[in-house]
Amino acid sequence: MGERIHGSRLAALQRMLQQGLIYILAYFVQIGLSHDEAAELHHHYYKTYGLALRGLVKHHDVGEPIS
Repeated sequence: MGERIHGSRLAALQRMLQQGLIYILAYFVQIGLSHDEAAELHHHYYKTYGLALRGLVKHHDVGEPIS
């Protein structure tokens, strides 16, 4: 049973991360980037800041995420 709980938590985390990626990419497209440019910028922010969201907050007019 412990593995089942662990697996369901892992699946939930994967869904959250995927949704976050989708929202960030959608934001980049909304501000005028192509899908390829959005993906490239997301990857750059991820590599530079450890989280794409940090780059988004640092370089775009978005608020700090709630911790």
